[in-house]
Amino acid sequence: TLSEPISLVALADDGVRIYVNGEKKLDCWKSGDSLAHLVENCVLEPGETYDIVIEYLELTGNASVSLRYSIAGENAGISEREVFIPDGTWIDVWTGTEYTGPCTIKARHSAYTSPIFVKKGTLTPLANVGDYIDVNKWEKIVLDVYTGDDFTTELYEDDGKTESYKDGVYRKTPLSLKAEKDNKHVITIGKAKGNYVSEFKEREWTVRIHVYEGQEIESITVNGEKVKYKTIERSDDGDAFACSGASRDTDVVTVTFEEPLNVQSVVVVDLK
Repeated sequence: TLSEPISLVALADDGVRIYVNGEKKLDCWKSGDSLAHLVENCVLEPGETYDIVIEYLELTGNASVSLRYSIAGENAGISEREVFIPDGTWIDVWTGTEYTGPCTIKARHSAYTSPIFVKKGTLTPLANVGDYIDVNKWEKIVLDVYTGDDFTTELYEDDGKTESYKDGVYRKTPLSLKAEKDNKHVITIGKAKGNYVSEFKEREWTVRIHVYEGQEIESITVNGEKVKYKTIERSDDGDAFACSGASRDTDVVTVTFEEPLNVQSVVVVDLK
């Protein structure tokens, strides 16, 4: 028996609808990867009886749905857990708070977020969200950049349909971030190499640089030429690792350009 008012939280992969006493309270009828949805404007009182109906949509991939509850009020859907922070400086992608490890912290999050931290000096390639693999042709890639230490990774591609990658039919593009003197940071997009051939011969790159408190952009060059850039102020409505729009942790400076796949590109970010 409950002694306090509660709120409902639905977790679904993919879509879910919730009805309470015949009234639709949640309508998220679309593809989603194990997303949590707080049923807003719906508080269930102790001692009352409610008729709750759940409708579920399964599209592709994993299949799961569950209905949970949390105490209502300002802490509705909030949970707390201990998180270990490894060596280095790590940034909470939701708040911008920095932690220097090794240490253990207590992280509090709602049903819409979870403990996610990114290390200073990280470059993450991102692709626009698509409901199915065939939707995204990978001709547009976003590089999410947190300046700091040196970092290397690579973008891997194959046809996404067959097992030809087992025979070496794939393509790799080296990506690196390097911190140099005078607060300059160099992002290098190497030449794409491999046997996989896509429909497109050029790629649109969007570089999103997270600007920490106290930093300013002096200039940005692409292949030696100074370019214009756009500043997007941080917003509580932003998202983590987004391909566009605002971020919750910091202001973001973006620059977009196109280059052939077989050409190396160098982006130099000069910070004050």
